[in-house]
Amino acid sequence: MTAPLPPESPDRERDIQRAEQLARWTDRRFLDPVIGFVLPGAGDLVGALIGLHIVRIAAKHRLPKSTIARMLLNLSIDCLGGAVPVVGDLFDIVYRANVKNAELLRRGAGPNSSGIRDWVVMSGAVVVFIAALGIPIWLLAKVIGAVVG
Repeated sequence: MTAPLPPESPDRERDIQRAEQLARWTDRRFLDPVIGFVLPGAGDLVGALIGLHIVRIAAKHRLPKSTIARMLLNLSIDCLGGAVPVVGDLFDIVYRANVKNAELLRRGAGPNSSGIRDWVVMSGAVVVFIAALGIPIWLLAKVIGAVVG
């Protein structure tokens, strides 16, 4: 296991800048809602998977589990809200999960304890995120079933 990079590390700053650039493209330049509009259902999954890159950076730099859990919950809300037909595309324009997560990454902070509470919160966030991914998959299967059948 590698040691966390110091807060002033050039690698950390470069990773944060990349995360902020990803957030600009997906949320401020509306790539996430466009993908959701072009690929109903599947677009929300693609957007959530793209957003996981910021979470991966947070894990790489050993941000607190509570921060990573908040990031996963932001992605879950974005994925679930975006899955609602038509209204979801508008929701994606307003919610901006990747911008929120890039801000959390920039702030970093706090000790990364490994107490049982942290693991429970992190596990809960992972379960919610997986469920949030499952709902668009289910909706997409229903739409395909209605079109094909």
